[in-house]
Amino acid sequence: MPRDVGKLEAREILYAVEELYFFGRFAEAVTFLEGVFRDGAEGLDYEVRGTLEYYRKKCEEKTIKCTDGAEM
Repeated sequence: MPRDVGKLEAREILYAVEELYFFGRFAEAVTFLEGVFRDGAEGLDYEVRGTLEYYRKKCEEKTIKCTDGAEM
């Protein structure tokens, strides 16, 4: 049974992902989000979960671009 994630904890998760994204640490953001989704994303509300999915997709895309040698 998934545990509920409170608003404060959800905000902290979002802030951490946004910070990793802002500083170009895309691979770290993907790893972090994989852990979030593995360990309890069901407890997040729909909007927060959607935002985290968006960041995961964008970070994965940027990670692929970086490994292909493309400019950011």
